[in-house]
Formats: sequence, C-alpha cells, structure tokens
Amino acid sequence: MNQEQEIYTLPAMVFASLQPGTLEVVMGYGIGLLDGGFLERIPIKYFPSECRMPNTLLLITIRQSDRKIQKIERMPEEEAVLLYPHLLAQ
Repeated sequence: MNQEQEIYTLPAMVFASLQPGTLEVVMGYGIGLLDGGFLERIPIKYFPSECRMPNTLLLITIRQSDRKIQKIERMPEEEAVLLYPHLLAQ
C-alpha cells in the first residue's frame, strides 16, 4: 500500500474530558453520533492547547494501518462554515 493512501484526515469535534489526561472526541461523518460519527478517547498530549475546548471543530490526521495520530489541528473557519452550518448556527 502506498504511504499516501495510508494517511487520512477525519473531521472531529471535542466532546469533553471524562478521564484525566484525555479528551473524548466525536470523529467522522457529520460529527454527531447520530450523524455517523464515533466517540474516541485520545490522550491530551496530542492536542495543541487551542484545540482542547469542548465543541472545537478539528481535523485529525491518522495513519490507517495502526490508527496512530499524525496531526491534530483546528478546522479552518471557512471549511467549518461550509461543512457544518448546523453546528455553528447561533
């Protein structure tokens, strides 16, 4: 398998910190559990400090073969507005 094909990026949203040193994140399509997403517990050390607040929209890059996190970054505002207007409506 080509190394580029092994890496993929999922949209995600910080849910909460339910266990010390970790964050629960809803990952996948549509973000919510009812929208096809799934809950994943990730060590907080992988998150930049600006990406740790609940409801923060993220892009998480993962290596498929071992599900190892390569990068976590805040989803750009322009992308978030286009993909998830229902989450950003006030």
